[in-house]
Amino acid sequence: MEYICEVCDKPITPNARGKIRVEGVTHSSAPKAWIWGPVPCHDECRLNLRTPYDDQISVDGYILTWQDMTA
Repeated sequence: MEYICEVCDKPITPNARGKIRVEGVTHSSAPKAWIWGPVPCHDECRLNLRTPYDDQISVDGYILTWQDMTA
């Protein structure tokens, strides 16, 4: 399966462990439950990721979250 970066629309190559980075939004009260995402994202693109919750990050308990996921 090919994964495409949410930010730059280019393919993501899994790392040596066969994992890719995914990013999304969770809430501090339930950090393992995705509110938005997860979406594939290059590590270098993560600072340019835009979500529908950008104006609520760090204000209403919403937090940006990432994890390595098996590709």
